[in-house]
Amino acid sequence: MKIYKLIMGILIVISIFLLVEYAELIIASDVENIKKWNDAAGFWGDLSGPIISILAFLGLLYSLSLTKNQYLEQSSENTFFSLLEFHSSKVHQLRVDNNEGYEVFKFLSEKFNDYYKEFIFSYVGSNFISILNGQVVLEHILQDSEFDFLINDAIEYWPNKPDNPTSSDYLSYFNESEFAQHRLSQAIHDGLSESKKIKVYSLCDVYFNSRSTKDILNDLSDIYSLFYHDYGHVIGHYFRSMYYVLEHVDKMENSNKYAKIFRSQLSRYEIVMLMYNTTSDYGSKEFNLLINKYELFNGIYEKDICYHPKEFDYKGFTNEVLKH
Repeated sequence: MKIYKLIMGILIVISIFLLVEYAELIIASDVENIKKWNDAAGFWGDLSGPIISILAFLGLLYSLSLTKNQYLEQSSENTFFSLLEFHSSKVHQLRVDNNEGYEVFKFLSEKFNDYYKEFIFSYVGSNFISILNGQVVLEHILQDSEFDFLINDAIEYWPNKPDNPTSSDYLSYFNESEFAQHRLSQAIHDGLSESKKIKVYSLCDVYFNSRSTKDILNDLSDIYSLFYHDYGHVIGHYFRSMYYVLEHVDKMENSNKYAKIFRSQLSRYEIVMLMYNTTSDYGSKEFNLLINKYELFNGIYEKDICYHPKEFDYKGFTNEVLKH
């Protein structure tokens, strides 16, 4: 199209130049030169006429091409909004335990948190000594007197206890004393009140957040498998619908614009459930690539995530998911 405009510009300039020169000759009554310019003008007319006709034809083709592109773009946009409406209808059709529509995702998010608590509580309880050896959890316990109920019985008969024991002193004693290990196990398993359970859950979060992203993904995947067994029939088709929307968006001319429109339709609980889905075998690499490309986790609420990270690096998380 740039060449087309350039050629048209050159023809217009030459035509204006010839017209101006011819007008000057007429004003000067230069008959001899007027005849020469008549011949030149005739030659120029014979030459430029076909060129202008060709350019006019090319212009028509270009106009048709623009019309076609506008039609395709409009058609693609109409398809996008149809898919968006279809996806929204899927959300409104969701029903589970007296919850419907968007409220279902809040309910499912809370249920997933329950699965997480049960999973991590069981793991921490079965591996308490090895977890304490990581020191992060032990230091957290030692810094907060509200965790004394976990270790008080274990250190009750600590022989030769230092006056101001360090975390290393505690670890040495816990690892060497079978009595201490037994009491630690009892403390985390036996008859915890609800308030003490809440404290232990917060301790589980400390441990979970101290792990690598890869390890976190592995555990979330295991938890999601348990969760999906009970609730996959509720949201499985929802994620398939979401994939079809993103797949179409990725083929559109201004894909980032439409991806943002789609992202703005998602509730906070939809996003966190989508995050859990990406960690599992129920997602797909193609789906996860699109989620990463259009940054659907941007702006996710950390407090909605089951293990309560202080800061959630969504880019690092999605990149690790793609390696998973």
